Amino acid sequence: MITQREKQALYIIASGYSIDECAEIMSISRSSVEKHLLKVKRKLGVRTLCNAIYKASKIGIIAFCCFAVFDAEEIRRVSRIGRREVFLVQSVI
Repeated sequence: MITQREKQALYIIASGYSIDECAEIMSISRSSVEKHLLKVKRKLGVRTLCNAIYKASKIGIIAFCCFAVFDAEEIRRVSRIGRREVFLVQSVI
């Protein structure tokens, strides 16, 4: 359904890069990135890029995994102040 290049463009944008940065990373023009993203939105049946990223993550095109890394001292410290730290890892399936 979604091509590898379309998936790559969506992943790069979902990772927080701008369209210009995405074009540079993929070694294509800005308009090509915009075309890839437009095709992704059409194929997913959504109107916004945000919705495309959300829907792609729901159907498994982009996977988001969260995990926390704490040692025993850190757990005691953050529990006293009520703070939690989570690191986000993204991968393309």
